[in-house]
Amino acid sequence: MYLGHPQQLYETYTKTVTQLFYKGSKQCYVWALGHPKGEVYYFVTESRAAKHPLKALEGFRGHLQSDGYSAYKTVSNEIEGITSIACMAHIRRKFFEAEHSHPERVTEILLLIQELYKIEAEAKKRD
Repeated sequence: MYLGHPQQLYETYTKTVTQLFYKGSKQCYVWALGHPKGEVYYFVTESRAAKHPLKALEGFRGHLQSDGYSAYKTVSNEIEGITSIACMAHIRRKFFEAEHSHPERVTEILLLIQELYKIEAEAKKRD
């Protein structure tokens, strides 16, 4: 698969119901890989193992945005030319979780993140 721009990769679990492979339902994972302004490639796997995104990203070089799940770290470690970039929403959530232990510092950082969101909103208006 050719992916020419920075990509985002996320996964979630769901239940499948099918009689083709087995009876009843089974948990599986749905992965979404794509660019926010482009096409999205979905694939379904039986696990969250790193082998699945590794296969989907064969031949890709560039920036990959994802959360902190270890499979994504494996991808950037094993495929030369992939640079992992963090998702700001996930970063922000971690600061919210730390607010009880360092409230003043967290408030300062959250205000800085809010400024970044304002810059992003202005940039989107210009597109």
